[in-house]
Amino acid sequence: MTFYILLYWHFPVMVMLVTLASGAIRLLYPRLPVLLILLGSGLVGYLYAWMVEVQGLAFWTVTVNLVFSFLTIGVVQYVRYLKRKAEELGKSDPRS
Repeated sequence: MTFYILLYWHFPVMVMLVTLASGAIRLLYPRLPVLLILLGSGLVGYLYAWMVEVQGLAFWTVTVNLVFSFLTIGVVQYVRYLKRKAEELGKSDPRS
């Protein structure tokens, strides 16, 4: 029960910040390797577990950060793909 009280507000905030940061990094620097972004988000999860002094749950916090970061990177890549396809369709449209 103590774990949930400790993580009540700052764990979701940390996950949201990692999600926003990984999406922003991927959007601004598309050539940056995905593994580097995932490594950074995993490191943030490990540092969080260390700062809250729950080292036994470090695997869980790292995993949650990696999953959310990977999903965000996937969404950004999908949006870039859709944008590229829309531009290709716009160029090939005979009406424009």
